[in-house]
This record gives sequence, structure tokens and C-alpha cells, in this order.
Amino acid sequence: MKKPKKVIFVQGWGIWQHDTLVLVGASLLDGLAYAKKKKLKKEYVNWLASLVEEYPDKHNLHTDQGAVFSSSAGRTLLMLKEFRNDWDYWETLLHEIIHLIDFVISEQVNASNEKEARAYTAEYLFRQIRRKVSGLGSV
Repeated sequence: MKKPKKVIFVQGWGIWQHDTLVLVGASLLDGLAYAKKKKLKKEYVNWLASLVEEYPDKHNLHTDQGAVFSSSAGRTLLMLKEFRNDWDYWETLLHEIIHLIDFVISEQVNASNEKEARAYTAEYLFRQIRRKVSGLGSV
């Protein structure tokens, strides 16, 4: 049986000055190791370490299809189960992107009334993340 491929990357937000760490088929521990290896900001690494301690059941997604973590300092993390090219997977990705947008644009940027910007951001993030987890690369 083929071992599921782990995909980890930092996703930029286009016009918004924000990045999200994306973990596909990977654990919080994998995300922490990636952040250290890529020398992400110390505050981000420390936040990931605190998530590992705070959510021991989220080291791997056994029951949830996806999860979003956010902090008051504006850090975000998107976790998805291992890649599957089916509607349930893409619907989960879209669902989690909406949570990200609600947090970043509404709470951090205070632009909750910017409906069109929210819609374009959802489209942008969905396209970028979908291509990367599918192995197609970014646009």
C-alpha cells in the first residue's frame, strides 16, 4: 500500500499581507519541523509548538476533514487530510478557506464589509492551494 504523500507549504494571500501554513496529510509535528527547517519567524515557530502541546489529538486528523487554527497575533494554519481528488475534499478546502477569510479579513484587517474582496480572496486561495496539493504548482 502506497504511503500518503505529505504536502507542506506557506501560502501567500495575494493583495493581503498575510501567509498561511498549509499541512496536507501532515501532523502538527510535521508543521513544526517544517517551520524550523524553513526558518519561519520565531513567534510563528513558538505558536506552532504551543499548538502541538495544546492539541495532542490534532497531531493527525483522524476524524476531521480539515481544521483551521488562528491566533490573536494573526497567525494561521490550515490542516487537511491526505489529498484525494474528489468533491468532498474540495468542498472541505473551500469550507476551511471561508474560516480563514473570516478570521484574517474580518478580524485582523477589519474589512468585513469588503464583500467583493472576500470573494476574490476565496477564489485566489482556492485556486492556489488546489493546484499545489494536486501537484500542479502555483499559477
